[in-house]
Amino acid sequence: MTMETLPGDLYLSDLSGIRITLEKLVVGQYDQFGDLITSEYLEQFNPNPNTNPNTNPNPKQPQDQGQDRDQEEEEDDVSEKTEQEQEQEQPAALRIVKLNGLKIPKNVMIWVNLQSPRFNDSRNGGSGVMLSSNGHVLLSGVVTENLKVWIG
Repeated sequence: MTMETLPGDLYLSDLSGIRITLEKLVVGQYDQFGDLITSEYLEQFNPNPNTNPNTNPNPKQPQDQGQDRDQEEEEDDVSEKTEQEQEQEQPAALRIVKLNGLKIPKNVMIWVNLQSPRFNDSRNGGSGVMLSSNGHVLLSGVVTENLKVWIG
């Protein structure tokens, strides 16, 4: 994994005790900079393009596994989804827009030390902070566009 740092990038030794403001990036919506979010843009942060960690892991399944459901029942299932369920199925990412009150400019990467205790926190089932295979930090299972781990 290459770590391409640029002038202006930020470095955190620890994730504990920070305050952040997040922006949710969703396909078809505009971000704070006026850029349209596309699926191609979000796919670059997804470590496995064949799966989306933001989708519902428990789709509705038929009660009787031995019989095929007819098409009408399947259409009813789709129409019963709430807007929130439909939004959860769309690919999404997060972006840190403020860090401890500091506005984060466009294209600035925030690097965090791999030795941060938050990555190794096992209290209460973990802290909700994980790493993707490409070095991006996942917050509650959602990839963060401008937060990566620094290995050094």
